[in-house]
Amino acid sequence: MSTENGGALHLMAQILSSYSSLDEFLATLHRELEAPTQELPRIDLIDSADPAAAQWAEAVNRLGAARHGRHAATN
Repeated sequence: MSTENGGALHLMAQILSSYSSLDEFLATLHRELEAPTQELPRIDLIDSADPAAAQWAEAVNRLGAARHGRHAATN
């Protein structure tokens, strides 16, 4: 989204078309950001017999571990 006046006005118009006021939007945004997140269990659907699929799954797993390693919960 552009930071120019036109972009800001467009963003404000989108917000006000969905919310009755900017305060309502900000309250909703704050509530959703502060709400606890729910981490869903992983579902592996990769056919390990397919070498290309296995390589893809390995790459995705490495990417996910690198991306979430800093934010991972410790038990």
